[in-house]
Amino acid sequence: MTGRSRSEPDRTPPAVSGGGAGASSTSASSSVTSGSGTSSSKSAAAITGLRLRTPAPAGILAYQIPASCQADVRAGLAGKVAVEFTSSWRECQERLLDRAGVTLLVPIPSARETDLLEQLVSIRERFPHVAMVGLFVEGVSDLSATAKLGARGVSDVITSSRIGAGHALLDTLSHSETEGVATRLWRLAHLDVNDECATLLRTTLRLAHQPVTLPQLARAARMHERTLRKYCEQYGMPSPQHIIGWARCLMVAYYLEEEGRTIQSIAGLLAFPSPALMANHIRRYTRQTPRDLRAYGAVRIVGRMFEAQIIKTAIPEIPRAATVGEAREAAPRPKLRLI
Repeated sequence: MTGRSRSEPDRTPPAVSGGGAGASSTSASSSVTSGSGTSSSKSAAAITGLRLRTPAPAGILAYQIPASCQADVRAGLAGKVAVEFTSSWRECQERLLDRAGVTLLVPIPSARETDLLEQLVSIRERFPHVAMVGLFVEGVSDLSATAKLGARGVSDVITSSRIGAGHALLDTLSHSETEGVATRLWRLAHLDVNDECATLLRTTLRLAHQPVTLPQLARAARMHERTLRKYCEQYGMPSPQHIIGWARCLMVAYYLEEEGRTIQSIAGLLAFPSPALMANHIRRYTRQTPRDLRAYGAVRIVGRMFEAQIIKTAIPEIPRAATVGEAREAAPRPKLRLI
């Protein structure tokens, strides 16, 4: 965000940064099995490198996955993400309670496996923030069960014939994780905006792990570019480019609050060319540094600043440490007493 006055923010959209590559995180456990190590083939490295710009889950919990598919799951993960297999209903729930950022991989039940379908529906209702990916086992899984789980919030489905091929499983998991992050970020921000703005911003957040162009946002919103601009004007929103910029700021803020994340790793994950350019993007919109935002609750602060753009109020200030000179001026001065 640019402008001369904090009470009258300039609505001219700044340029949105892009480019670069990121890295995915991994986790380890004593009961974890995770495929082979790094591939020595340049072509394999190039293939897996294509998906590093989108986040990977911290780990995979594979519940009731058939033994015939487990080797393909390990091969599809290519050692990039740790996976733990379990067939225990109780253990599955305990793992979901204990671990953050885990994606649940479940089989789509057959028509006769009504008990398994009820368990999966129960998991979806109890853990609404956990990303869940369905494995359609060809010749076994039932299409009606797929529809029921899809209605309950299973974001992605992959067939058993594709899980060990190339980077299909990693891409599916990354897409599911992206959807999950956007949902969790929206809940954390508690944005008080109108429904029209909420719909567009949530659509933008699903794309904001990478640089987003106006044509990309228009396609995701199922509008023509000119229609999208008029939509923003009609409902009193900033320009689409400005909303893209704020969505990128919110995504940076989300990862700033994730324990253990460095500024450099966030820049790589979100496809900024460098940490410096990411910091410039944040300063352009918020006039704060990433470290300042991290110290005082990044998501809350950026969310309130975005709201100020919508309802046109003064941009909220965040606490700032006084300089030595300011501290001296503020300190009470001793009174002189004549003797």
